[in-house]
Amino acid sequence: MNVLKFGGAVLNSIEGLSALVSTVAAQEEHSVVVISAFGKTTRDLLDSAEKAREGLVDEAEAALAEIVSWHAGFILSLKRESDNDNRASDALRASSVRLKEILRGISLTGQLTKRTRDLVASYGESMALFVVAEALSKKAVSTTILQSTDIFVTDDNHGDAKPDLQVTTENIVEQIQPALERGHVLIQGFVARSQTGQITTMGIESSSLTAAIIAAALRAVSMVVFSDVEGVRTADPAFARTHSLVPQLSYAQAHSAALNGVKVLHPRMLEPLKNAEIPLFVKSAFAPQGDATRISSQDGQHYCIAAMHEQLYILHCGYIFRTDLPEYEEVLTTLFPDRIGLLSDTYRKDSACIVSTRSPKANVLEHLTGFDFVLESKPVVTLIGIKDTLPVLRSLYEQSQVPTSFLEVGQQPGIIRIGADMTPSQLYHTVLQILQ
Repeated sequence: MNVLKFGGAVLNSIEGLSALVSTVAAQEEHSVVVISAFGKTTRDLLDSAEKAREGLVDEAEAALAEIVSWHAGFILSLKRESDNDNRASDALRASSVRLKEILRGISLTGQLTKRTRDLVASYGESMALFVVAEALSKKAVSTTILQSTDIFVTDDNHGDAKPDLQVTTENIVEQIQPALERGHVLIQGFVARSQTGQITTMGIESSSLTAAIIAAALRAVSMVVFSDVEGVRTADPAFARTHSLVPQLSYAQAHSAALNGVKVLHPRMLEPLKNAEIPLFVKSAFAPQGDATRISSQDGQHYCIAAMHEQLYILHCGYIFRTDLPEYEEVLTTLFPDRIGLLSDTYRKDSACIVSTRSPKANVLEHLTGFDFVLESKPVVTLIGIKDTLPVLRSLYEQSQVPTSFLEVGQQPGIIRIGADMTPSQLYHTVLQILQ
């Protein structure tokens, strides 16, 4: 038995929905199918709630109407002339009515609590469940639909709730396992219910965590994350013209990549898989037999993976130094002008560089990695290097008086995050110490 997770990047079009149905239908054994909200639905729902909080109830309802209409379009595309089954449409309509009531309540009180945000956000996965269930039904794919809110029990930390693994595992075994004997099981990710009965969410992009907990509880053969890209790439095809497959990563290496911006991976999904020794595969729903990344206890090669961030980053010896304050760019540019120049000819291990969309030197990335980046007005690009820890890096961690943290992953890569509350002088001397 496998656990298949489909994200919003796939569930963003009729073609993506068809790819999900084809992939599930092709499974040799019954599988658990975990889905995310369609496209950017979660974000759009929360945006409508913010509009309601600001008193813009008409705009909020108009935004909601667009969301509902988009999902209704998927359902309409599945209908045949002789089809009188309106369950999906009725469920979508009921969700719309309830969401309007919630938005009006937010508008009247002018308050949008974390608890209410979770309630609003949960409807993204609910609407996705209606549509995917309809699509599987039309293709006669035998499926049992279960609600994650009946299975996943969490604490009351709305927006980033932690699951009670003991209770949740018991629920998975009691409800999902017998359902698998009848056919595939379809369930939404991200959403849960607290011990007090309130709707909670387990954090942004946590549908993968839902899938991983299910896989671990049922001792699945594997978990597969389907996106719109073939495996983990050395750079996101959305902003890099050249990129290649990362065929193998260890759980630790994948965790490092997830923490540092590789969006197809969720940091918290890896621990339950590692503990249960279940391999994770990252594939494209549009080319399920194409390139794939395998994540297991086996280390992969020391890849450099590029990820997009909003902050300014400095790269040195494969390590990442980060500040959240873009105004420090001038200080750093003053520090490294000659070293950046060296990069135009060859990459030297004692070189450092600053990468910023406000700097013409952003093309140094091409010399570092061979990637051809499309920066334009995109955020800053950084590289995640899997390297051995240098003694000077550990020394800095142990002796530095500035706010820093050290992360050991896989082959002891070193990542130091420089606190945003550092003064330019502190930043200057900290980086200078590393370069010496």
